Parts: sequence; C-alpha cells; structure tokens
Amino acid sequence: MRVNKLSLAVLAGATLYGVVYFMASHGDAFKFAERTIRNSRSLETRIGKVDNVRIPLFSPYRERFFNSEASAAMTVEVTGAMRTVELKLKMKKTNDHWMVEHASLDGAPVILN
Repeated sequence: MRVNKLSLAVLAGATLYGVVYFMASHGDAFKFAERTIRNSRSLETRIGKVDNVRIPLFSPYRERFFNSEASAAMTVEVTGAMRTVELKLKMKKTNDHWMVEHASLDGAPVILN
C-alpha cells in the first residue's frame, strides 16, 4: 500500500499540534493561569463559581523563554455557574514568579485578584 505524501504530512502536522496542545495545557503558565482564575473573586462575581478552565482546541497560545524570564499569551475558556466566557491573558515570569500583565473579558480589561 502506497502512502500519499500529503496524507503523511497532514498526519505529522496533526500529531505535532496534539503534542503542542498537550504541553500547553499541562505547562507552568497554564497552571498558574488556572489557579489565578479559580481564585479570582472579581471573575466569580461576573460568571459564578468557576467550574472549568481549559484552552480551546484552536485558540491562540504563545509562550516564549529568555534566560530566566518567560512570557505567555493565551485565550482560555472559563465555565462558571452562570455562564462561559473566553478570557485573554498576557503573563510574564520573572525570577520563577508568574504574574498577569493583562487580562480581558469580552474585550474589556478585567482584574484577576
């Protein structure tokens, strides 16, 4: 049986995307974001108690590293008791400590305290 090169390339691309998605959803930046979101009282007042935080399959995700610093930008889907929203985050890691530089909900800035 002859395997088409295009089929092989599509399979390799899908596999690579799956690995990147898995790494992103289990990475340090996402774990910090999830913890911050779950502990945010201001977000809870808007959407209710947070039930689930996840990275949607085809949403933007970027993580960069430089020496001991890192940055991450991602869109996460947050499901609360009252509604589900997409939250956009920009974060920075300095000296092994992550912080949220900017967060927005429905295009408006939101403070995750």
